[in-house]
Amino acid sequence: DLGLSPAFIAAQKKMGSASLRKRARDFGTLIGEDKHGTECFDQMLKNEEEFCGEWVVFYHSYSCAAILYEVQAAVGSVLFRFKAEFAGLPRILAHGFKHIPDAARMLEEFPNWPDRDHNPAFKAVGLCATSSLLADDSEAPPKSVFLAGYSVGPLGGVLEKLLGAVGVPKDTIEPLAGDIISLACKYGLDTDGIPGGKPCKSGRSGHMLQIFLRRELCDKYVYPSFPVGVPDKSRDLPFSKYLAEHEPIEGQVRITLNP
Repeated sequence: DLGLSPAFIAAQKKMGSASLRKRARDFGTLIGEDKHGTECFDQMLKNEEEFCGEWVVFYHSYSCAAILYEVQAAVGSVLFRFKAEFAGLPRILAHGFKHIPDAARMLEEFPNWPDRDHNPAFKAVGLCATSSLLADDSEAPPKSVFLAGYSVGPLGGVLEKLLGAVGVPKDTIEPLAGDIISLACKYGLDTDGIPGGKPCKSGRSGHMLQIFLRRELCDKYVYPSFPVGVPDKSRDLPFSKYLAEHEPIEGQVRITLNP
């Protein structure tokens, strides 16, 4: 128990799923006409309904980074008993969090980044996400990117760098990376953004993580933002208050949380 009152939890449960607060259950054309997409959205809204009392929810969309998340999940399952069968792992390297451990520190650093959330310091620790499954946000709205995914550019050399960082001997990094890419292609994972990779046969390169975070921890590790990570002060009431009281919920966020 981190301090939420029973009355507060009951009020949040009564308000229901964050994505459906004063918003129609409209999945849009892409999802609404797709059986798999509809089933996934139904399940995610069901998850929201179950956990809305004590947890806030965010949605992180990606595509070509999937191979990195899967490798990190595999490493995490060996080293930390991470349950890789349930989800990919977006971050596993801890060094960046020594400099930027939380949202407050990221906000201090952000003005120094001319490339905004494309800065290497952000990429080492941060995740871009949305605060609603159904809102028509200006960047990567889930209804638009769920099937095809979302990516900001190629990932040349990133897989090799990751393998080196987790202790793979230098002379085996390149052949191991090749084997990983081959396996990913064999089993249908899109690797189009990785040198030597190729698009998945299904044409569905989209991935999405539904991320739940305790309401009491939200302000420490998340800040509301506009595209490219620019802080959105209008929703910082603080942000946990906005997520608990505002209807409808919408907008981008940036997350900094050491796994």
